[in-house]
Amino acid sequence: MPKDKIKRTAKEKRRERERQLRKKSIIDVAEKSFVGHGYEDTMVDQVAADAGYTKATIYNYFDSKEDLFTAVLTGIFENLYVSLEMFQKDATGKRGFRSLGDAYVAFVDKYPSEASLINWARVGLVIRKVLEKQANEETLTESEEEFITLQLKIQALMTRVIKQTLEESGIGEKVDPQSVIVALSALGPVIRDLAVRGKDAGYSLDESRQYLDVLLTIIEKGLIHYDK
Repeated sequence: MPKDKIKRTAKEKRRERERQLRKKSIIDVAEKSFVGHGYEDTMVDQVAADAGYTKATIYNYFDSKEDLFTAVLTGIFENLYVSLEMFQKDATGKRGFRSLGDAYVAFVDKYPSEASLINWARVGLVIRKVLEKQANEETLTESEEEFITLQLKIQALMTRVIKQTLEESGIGEKVDPQSVIVALSALGPVIRDLAVRGKDAGYSLDESRQYLDVLLTIIEKGLIHYDK
């Protein structure tokens, strides 16, 4: 390879590293702002000032405040995915299903501020917007691409765990795993509230898991007796 091409490649790699570092620093600052002020009261101008960049620089990386929030959500869901993956890795049988709750409680315990940003109504809006853009063959932003890719990873993990649980319970042919995921997603705010309240009330991690375990046991027993 010619020396000038090697130099260009090295320079391009360095620029990309610098770009990613700037992007991450903006996301980190934005996350603190969204946590501290909420979505509506967070201003891109202030995020830019706090991050040490101009507003124009922010818009070089993100199309809008909503796009910036999508990037923040992606980082938060990445932490949730890591927790889900860690807890289900060594879990078997019914404990595999319960591990989903264990993982969420551990996630809330480790990232309480970040977990507070998972507003399921707004998350649903982001997902709906991405799906509509895909249906209309519109180009997704980088943040939207990363967000939906991660959501698919989480869905695949949950499908695998739930499918295994249903099969081991002898009801694999009676219940569609996707239906269970939709039901659990609808219960997302309840599960989050239970985990957050447990932490705020001073419950230990094990106590919070125990309370959430009761909810998941009710769901599990309902599935076993489910009949179309």
